Amino acid sequence: MSKHYSVVKTKHLLNVADLIIRTIGSTFGPKGRTIMIHRKSGLLSTKDGQTVLWELHPENSIERMILNTIQEASSRINKEVGDGTTTSALFTAFLLKEAVKWREGGASVEDIRKDFEEISVATRDGSFDFLSRFVDDEKDLYEIALSASNYDEELAQAVSKALIMGGSQGLVSVETGIGRGLEVIQKPGYEWDKGYESLDLTNNRERHFDECLVALVDATLTKVEEVAPILEEATQFPFPLLIVSRGLFSHALKTVVMNDGKLEKTDGSKFQVCASRVPRHPDQMGSFLEDLRVLTGATLWAPGLMPFESGFLGSAKEAHVGKDTSRILAFPDREGDIFKRCHVLRGMERRVTEFEHDADFLNKRISMLGDGLIVLKVGGASKTERREREARVEDTLFSVRSCVEGGVVPGSLRAYLELYRMIESRTPGKQIIREACRNLVWALFRSSGREPSVIVDQISTDPWEGYDLRESLVRDLWDTPKLVDPYEGFLRTIQTSLSVVLELIKLQGAVYA
Repeated sequence: MSKHYSVVKTKHLLNVADLIIRTIGSTFGPKGRTIMIHRKSGLLSTKDGQTVLWELHPENSIERMILNTIQEASSRINKEVGDGTTTSALFTAFLLKEAVKWREGGASVEDIRKDFEEISVATRDGSFDFLSRFVDDEKDLYEIALSASNYDEELAQAVSKALIMGGSQGLVSVETGIGRGLEVIQKPGYEWDKGYESLDLTNNRERHFDECLVALVDATLTKVEEVAPILEEATQFPFPLLIVSRGLFSHALKTVVMNDGKLEKTDGSKFQVCASRVPRHPDQMGSFLEDLRVLTGATLWAPGLMPFESGFLGSAKEAHVGKDTSRILAFPDREGDIFKRCHVLRGMERRVTEFEHDADFLNKRISMLGDGLIVLKVGGASKTERREREARVEDTLFSVRSCVEGGVVPGSLRAYLELYRMIESRTPGKQIIREACRNLVWALFRSSGREPSVIVDQISTDPWEGYDLRESLVRDLWDTPKLVDPYEGFLRTIQTSLSVVLELIKLQGAVYA
């Protein structure tokens, strides 16, 4: 494949900035409009900046590369903070326009870099801590969810309830619901996406065991002699048996089916047995089995390496095996080992944050090992409405969690207005940042239908006094209902946008296919 080299021109940078401002800007703020996106999977109506940003595809190859740089930066903020992607994309675009203007006017890129680094350092050394506050009760949680959801009371109540049930480290899974409402469900125990190995083990219904034995097999079972020792040892105890393996097939499966409800135990009762398998890619099966080992106290066994002994069996307080899912609930005495396992997984999660899928997978396992999985089911009158609502639920969840963990700053871009007022230096880089903050704040206030400069003149030097677009008045944003943004989102937006724009204005050329 041949590749081409072209000079990156000023118009390329400005075209990308204008495209972002024109599209993302229309969704900005509580009075922003939605955008309809046509996908192969169907229509999607959304005002989520991150979603819209990734749907933009300029025809010019160089402009696509520039836009992709901004898209990836916005994705990093979305992954780290979960909120503020519309703000970050717009701030980057305004910053890029101002930086290009100053560069073309003769400003030194090196001088701009020094000013950008100075402001970036200020975001890391606590210079803006005076703006931040922390959330400390459930009422604050609801009010923040209300603000983040554009004052959708049903959504805010569901999100705050889910987060209270799941705790600060708990995972809330968003799933498709029935009807038009929102439903919060807690699934205690460790659940995985594989059900029973055969209908003959269940009579086409969920199998439920109270206080059962658990055998964990780190292998695929196909022969009679591979399952016979497990069944023989389990019949010595007055409890049903759940076998979890990498797969149960052929004669091994027939043996388990034939003995379920028919084999007689030492106490004369009938032996009950069911089987499930661990899900996922073969590389992740071992991880699931290790989690189950911690929950049940069982010993992982592989046929051919050693004879199976009764001491290899673990136990569970409850076990549920359905058509598509299986779930076990551990005994309380396993709490110490579970805590240690969660600590190990959190360490692994910090090391794989660059791989979103792996981090989500670890987070889900941590939640299930702890208090269980919280499921928020989202309904809608149509597929388009449900998808749009699911996106708002996820945005609200991320935003509220970020506020709880990292603190909050006054909303309605009050933090950016404060940065605008703080910068008094006339050096190029600081003037670029100052004008970008001004344009961002003005864009939000303009959507209210009022003259932005008039609104700004009414806002005092009190860092928590700002403009409430919903009520169209200047007030203390910490008063009920609170109007706040994640502190971490503000810091990450400033740092990332400055870094991206500095790289873009240094571009001389581009090589592309």
